[in-house]
Amino acid sequence: MRPEAVDKKAAPYHALMLSSKDVSERMKRLRKQLINLARRHGAVPKGAPKSKRLEGFEFVITASFGESIKADTAKVAAFEAACDEARMKEFFAEIFTPYKGYQLTEDGFEKMSRPLPKKSPRNLRKLFDQAVKVEKRAPSVTVELRKSVSA
Repeated sequence: MRPEAVDKKAAPYHALMLSSKDVSERMKRLRKQLINLARRHGAVPKGAPKSKRLEGFEFVITASFGESIKADTAKVAAFEAACDEARMKEFFAEIFTPYKGYQLTEDGFEKMSRPLPKKSPRNLRKLFDQAVKVEKRAPSVTVELRKSVSA
């Protein structure tokens, strides 16, 4: 194949590759702007407490600000042992559920923030803090045509 034929075939691909990098960078900037806009001026939609929504005439912007809660299996086991030793198995079951290791119950944080049962070991809160880690997730944003949005 002749060099000019190679160039002729490669040029459109190369141009698209360069433009897609530019488009990708512009989309990243716009995404960041939309997230900040929703964070500052959006309202919390019904049933989505970790989101903010802005509605225009044509579009709806929804930004979500989630988090991930991870339970360290070995640390949860230490927490469980402390509960067992204090004869508080039912309290442990109110805080964690088994799920490929352990998962925090829906109201586990709330229960640990209340006064603990009288028979609780002194280091139970420390064990809990070591067992559970909350990680913020990167915010996400969606932009939809107003007609396709329900709620």
